[in-house]
Amino acid sequence: MVAQRTLLPALASLLLIMPAGLYGAVSAQLSSQDIDELESVRLTIRATETRQTETLDLSDLEDAFHVMGTNTSSQYRFVNGREQSWVDYQITLQPKLTGVLKIPPITVGQEITPSLQLTVRALSDETRDKIKELVFFETEVSSPQVYVQAQVIYTRRLLYSNGVQLYSDLPGAPEIPNAVVLTLGETTAGTEKRDGNVYGIVEQRYAIFPEASGRLILPAIGVTASVRLVEAGRASRKGVRIGTSETVVYVLPVPAGYPPEHPWLPAEEVIIHQELDSDALLEVGETATHELLVHIKGNVGSIAPPIEWEPSRDELRTYPQNPIISDDTNSNRVSGSRLQTTSVVPLKPGQLVIPEQVVYWWDTRKNELARSSAPALTIDVTGTAVAPAITPQSQPLEGGTAAVESIELPDWRVWVAPGLWLFTLLLGLYAIVRIVARLRLIRLESRLSTRAITQATTAGELYNAICSHLAALNQTSLSTAATTFSNQSHEHREFLTNLQQRAYSAENSKQETDRAEVKRAQALVWACKTQSRMRQSESLPPLYNWQ
Repeated sequence: MVAQRTLLPALASLLLIMPAGLYGAVSAQLSSQDIDELESVRLTIRATETRQTETLDLSDLEDAFHVMGTNTSSQYRFVNGREQSWVDYQITLQPKLTGVLKIPPITVGQEITPSLQLTVRALSDETRDKIKELVFFETEVSSPQVYVQAQVIYTRRLLYSNGVQLYSDLPGAPEIPNAVVLTLGETTAGTEKRDGNVYGIVEQRYAIFPEASGRLILPAIGVTASVRLVEAGRASRKGVRIGTSETVVYVLPVPAGYPPEHPWLPAEEVIIHQELDSDALLEVGETATHELLVHIKGNVGSIAPPIEWEPSRDELRTYPQNPIISDDTNSNRVSGSRLQTTSVVPLKPGQLVIPEQVVYWWDTRKNELARSSAPALTIDVTGTAVAPAITPQSQPLEGGTAAVESIELPDWRVWVAPGLWLFTLLLGLYAIVRIVARLRLIRLESRLSTRAITQATTAGELYNAICSHLAALNQTSLSTAATTFSNQSHEHREFLTNLQQRAYSAENSKQETDRAEVKRAQALVWACKTQSRMRQSESLPPLYNWQ
């Protein structure tokens, strides 16, 4: 009993002394203590008495070094009854600075490596100029300032002379907060002659569409390469890191002179065209296809506003289809289009007119408001007009009395009546089941919409909440959801345009939404969903009344 009481404290003390990862000693050493500015150095860290690898935190090294890569290996030996095991971490570093640099301690398991020092010699101006002639980056933007949601072209080129070896590929599209980035075509490679020297050239082009006004920062990139230098009659190959610097573009808000009743549309050119699929005469009741195309140069097709036109109900019936939105990113500029197809059915003869279609937009090249239009179309229709339903009336007879014409039903109607009654009953039961299921779905969607929209506190968040909710509900993209919402009515379009302009305005982007605005957003989303259900459930109305 006494032995147990003595043994337990001893074991507890031993567990406190032992490291959690069962590591032995941890050492660190550099492959060289004195290197050139362009050279790299290998830092080797060894943890003994373990075969367990760790993920090292190297963030403290990034102030003074580029971490080029980490290689981890473990070893195990059993010699003359004795075990030996260790893990090596080989970290390749390239200095960002010159002078005496400190390599801070690095934690491995429960152990910490010792601090090390590295001397980095600066290049001579002559050597630095030679390297700049051998390999370098060029970057350019189409304009130092751009309007919100307008296009800015970002181009970067890597030029390298003969004998330069590239160790890494160029990075892909830049990741920029509050901006949409589209790649223009493929990365191109070729040759170019400058100042008597022939260079290989790799070029990348991107179209960037900022979503908020203010400063837009295009991040820096870098690649590693090896160059051949001749110094003091001796040729040597040195590793270099070539990079770009950050590029700043200033994003302007929607100009004050832009009419607020029209959706914001910045572009280089907007072309609008409308046509019918047939130039021949139409009969009353025949269907013609009307196509309305909005083509935009310098922006994407999803920014094109829906164009609404309301024909007279006694002249034409229209049945619009979902628009087709497409983008072309294979040229030096982005171009987009929106094609709206509508089935048109004339209801009376004569010359029927489809009105002129107009789009207002902001010309980013001339920096002014512009207007594009498609001329009106005339449809020549023949035939007999569709007559409204006429209720039979009694004809007065002499003496002021009315004679009522009696119509005797054929015998076959007597036999058909029970069948029609049964069919009507079954159809009514089916409609009741559908209505109950639809009401349950409506209540569920209402709760989801309330939770999604009431959490928005700014105009931008409310805009995104409306689009995200409709996109998830209809399984469409955000841009299509916004188009669907705007297509409902002038009130829908005005409300969403107001939210969008406030979200992109530097003065109002942080302004909080009020309770009334959130309630109005819920009501408009509800109306949008209700209208969508009606369109899905209704069929084409009859062209003729057979009463």
